[in-house]
Amino acid sequence: MTIAISTPEMKLSSPLVQHKRKALSFVQRGLLLLVILLTALPVLAQAVPDPTAVTLPAPTGAYSVGRTIFEWTDTSRDEIYSDVDGEMRELVVWIWYPAEPAADAQPAAYTPGLMGDLLEQGFGLNTDHILAEAFADEPIAGTSEQYPVLVFSHGNGSLLPFYSALLVELASHGYMVVGIQHTYNAPITVFADGRVITANADEVSSESVQYWSEDTAFVIDQLEALNVGSDQFAGRLDLSHLGVFGHSFGGAAAAEFCLSDSRCDAGVNIDGSYSGAAVEQGVTQPFMQVFSDTTCEQVVASGGIPSLEACQQILQQNQTGWQNIFETAVPSYSVRIAGSRHATFSDGPFLQSLVPQFADGATIDSERAWRITSDYLLGFFNHYINNEDVVLLDGPSSDYPEVTFERREN
Repeated sequence: MTIAISTPEMKLSSPLVQHKRKALSFVQRGLLLLVILLTALPVLAQAVPDPTAVTLPAPTGAYSVGRTIFEWTDTSRDEIYSDVDGEMRELVVWIWYPAEPAADAQPAAYTPGLMGDLLEQGFGLNTDHILAEAFADEPIAGTSEQYPVLVFSHGNGSLLPFYSALLVELASHGYMVVGIQHTYNAPITVFADGRVITANADEVSSESVQYWSEDTAFVIDQLEALNVGSDQFAGRLDLSHLGVFGHSFGGAAAAEFCLSDSRCDAGVNIDGSYSGAAVEQGVTQPFMQVFSDTTCEQVVASGGIPSLEACQQILQQNQTGWQNIFETAVPSYSVRIAGSRHATFSDGPFLQSLVPQFADGATIDSERAWRITSDYLLGFFNHYINNEDVVLLDGPSSDYPEVTFERREN
């Protein structure tokens, strides 16, 4: 059984309702959890400087981009991160899609309603200063066209909207991009009734990655129902062409889903480690791993991991997991981007004028890194989801000298 709520772009004004769970305050948890997995940053100890507007890169595809938000409750699964008896798994899901906005439509808020208010109250981060080209609840482009679907998971401790630049770009090229906010694994998850759930999942594990994989399966179930419903999405989702991807722990969850569910046609792990069954078994679908240029010395120096020995142990585990994927996926791709860091693949590099602590030592230009990441993901999904010929996947490209590229047929 599913409980579903469609929220018109989360127009929230109700007061905060603190969810009962193991108490960890929003302010204490927030910024540390916004930075992703291996690049822990210090909590803001001083006021954020007066911001200037930050405009994320303009999407380059043929379509304008709409954005809408759903809430779905999986009544078949208990919430493993809560101490509240009988609590079911609840998810907030954002969909970016090809749209035909009205001539006078204005871009949607980067973080709508209460989420934006809390970020400003907690950290002084006014997301009204962040401009992304997505329009709330505008009509889907065309009258009957179906669009292939890409399902995305954020990194553990990150927020879904902090990937807007990449997700809007993919949607502008004709994809329905479905982003899952994994409740209790994000600093804040805001529901339409005003409830706010803060993070309660310090450790990621095989159990966690399986739980996220189940989130993905559940969301796709809901997309199937949406596709035959009465919403504007009815008949517009081409779920026979489905890609799954994620950043950091979300990338591990993508691999786990592809292992367990045949609905996955192709998957991408963006700079994530591996845990769960995929570490041992690999996957058989086409799969791409995008690597940052981060070293253990850099991670230890940043305080992300306490020692070189601990980092090297994690690195060895990650290499083992990737090697099994690389040897089983049909085919597999490795893309390493020189000068990048773990947070390069989020919006973090574009937001350094608002939050200087988002600077993570990357030497590659932020927009160049976004362009490279977008092009390789588009090339991969265009080929394996849309059956297009893509020269970029044939081998190393002189257009991308920053990329170390490897392909294995298997």
